[in-house]
Amino acid sequence: LDDLRHEGYRAIFIATGTPSPRPLTIERELVPGAELEGVMSGLNLLFDVNQGMVSPQLFQGKRVIVVGGGNVAFDVARTARRLGGDVSLVCLECEDKSSKDGIPADVEEIEGAGEEGIKITYSRGIEEIIGENGKFRKIKCPRCTSVFEEDGRFNPKCDRGDVIYLEGD
Repeated sequence: LDDLRHEGYRAIFIATGTPSPRPLTIERELVPGAELEGVMSGLNLLFDVNQGMVSPQLFQGKRVIVVGGGNVAFDVARTARRLGGDVSLVCLECEDKSSKDGIPADVEEIEGAGEEGIKITYSRGIEEIIGENGKFRKIKCPRCTSVFEEDGRFNPKCDRGDVIYLEGD
């Protein structure tokens, strides 16, 4: 950093990416059921795979649900698919990338996921993770009517009268 300052830079921005997983929240509260067995962080999964700490058949024959619409979520979904999972991805954002509420992932990630057989459910939030005997079984997904405020602030709004359930293992 000292060398950069000597070269005349007055501001230095260090962008190392997110160092730790973010909790799954709805309206700033932890989503009920997030503590159930079988619910895990995508970043932790990617780290464990990278370190060789995951069985190549970790998700063999299991229904895996990935939450998120960014590139990391697609990396997690594609990794879970390669580990044998039947993978679905659910995201707040809509399919129309030109919309203010459009999915942020790169087109290549979205197309690659489709080629690998990953099912994508657009415009759905996560209201609750439902378990059975302490283990994850399904998620309750209300329809997302908007992701961002007009001023660009992230503030998802959902129609809780329009709900689907996605089942997993």
